Amino acid sequence: MHSEIASTSLTTLNGWWIQKVREIRASNDPERVKSTIFGGVLSSSLPDEEKTDFRLASETQLVVFAGEGTTAHTLSAAVFELLSNPATLEKAKAELTAAIPEADEIISFAKLDGLSYFNAIIQETIRLHPGVVSRQWRESPEPLIYKDQRRGVEYVIPPDVSYSMTPLILHHDPSVFENPREFQPQRWIDNPKLSRAFMGFSRGPRSCIGLNLARREIAVLLATLVLKYDLYRGQKGCTLELYDTVRGRDIDCNGEYIIPAPAKGLGYGLAEIYLARPNHIVIGAVRKPGTSTALKALPTGEGSSLVVVKIDSVSETDPATAIEEVKSQGITALDIVIASAGISQVFPQVHEVELSNLLEHLQVNVFGVILLFKAVRPLLLAAKEPKFVTLGTSAASLSEMATRNFPNSVYGTSKVALNYITLKTHFENPTLTAFPLDPGWVQTDMGNTGAQTLGLEKAEIEVDVSVSGMIKVIDAANRENTSGKFMSYDGTSKPW
Repeated sequence: MHSEIASTSLTTLNGWWIQKVREIRASNDPERVKSTIFGGVLSSSLPDEEKTDFRLASETQLVVFAGEGTTAHTLSAAVFELLSNPATLEKAKAELTAAIPEADEIISFAKLDGLSYFNAIIQETIRLHPGVVSRQWRESPEPLIYKDQRRGVEYVIPPDVSYSMTPLILHHDPSVFENPREFQPQRWIDNPKLSRAFMGFSRGPRSCIGLNLARREIAVLLATLVLKYDLYRGQKGCTLELYDTVRGRDIDCNGEYIIPAPAKGLGYGLAEIYLARPNHIVIGAVRKPGTSTALKALPTGEGSSLVVVKIDSVSETDPATAIEEVKSQGITALDIVIASAGISQVFPQVHEVELSNLLEHLQVNVFGVILLFKAVRPLLLAAKEPKFVTLGTSAASLSEMATRNFPNSVYGTSKVALNYITLKTHFENPTLTAFPLDPGWVQTDMGNTGAQTLGLEKAEIEVDVSVSGMIKVIDAANRENTSGKFMSYDGTSKPW
């Protein structure tokens, strides 16, 4: 089973921002425009191409993510680490209480700045769970010479070559940080020189402009929580405890999508159900096998097992390499392949579409599926009743466009193309059951964000309901009644 899934929940907000930009443009109240961050841009001498709805929405989203999402993620991770390490929590509480003895005192950063252990907790949290994990891109007009003194090797990066690195590579380097995956605030006190390897806010002239504000926000909010709440041990009063929280699933970074994305979603849910069944071999395809901790921790039914392989949808060689690895483990046939990888990163109208964005979506949503099918086809056709399922969407239904006229010209185009490829696969392979399957409007982060842009509290369908519904459709699917149709998770067929 191909269970790769790309997180798109953060970028879905772009559609909401585009809607707000258009509302502000259409407003007859000049004060409303001035009161927003758009005022200066719209009244400036910038060319019109710099004032498009999509450009303004993207800039606004970046401001909000940088100032809100990153800090919120760090605070969540800090609370998790403290509740998971009671001794660390008690030590922090004692240090804070000594500095701020009055329970009703409004905390100021001035009283927190000199607390070595408390600030080491924040530093260690950001090291393990940085608010931004996207690869930080650089390009130099001059050649760069890097000397690895430990290995005695010299590297030369040519001019005008793009290179990048996520801070997690350095933060999890065992040659720099002993036991890098462990939460150890004391390391920053014992060895202050470790700060030279800290990339939580980037480095140099391109470092985070809001670094000092972020540190102050995190410190004041975290101190308030630590002072007010105790670890729950059955006592009354203000307490905190972890509830249904798994580090690998809910906290640790599992993908590079600006703000860390844990390994959960529809692909994870499908893998969970199939693995729980007896005598099933589930092949989980992920971009980074080393980050598939949550997937590997799933319970398995009797005789069932998980095989993790690497497939990045933008790689032309990964699918074929993965299948060779699968065959090397004695697997000679695949009964079901579910192509669930996909992205939805921009939300323009047709006249705002940039071809580079369209090509990027086609690369993952269409070309990646084609490469996957080419690789798995021999093993599928070796099965008795093979099934090839692509995850579709109502955005790909041309018949429903009038009632779902959202700004998704890039994503929708790629998914229409995916429907064509899936239907063509049905006609070209007479022994194969092939169909696109719409999971519905699901209460994932992405689905709920989309619902909120329309003024709703959340999406319509719970994740478990969608996943269980899709499993039923796939179980019952056959060549005669299902193949070549556009199916929905509830068992009905959708119009093309």
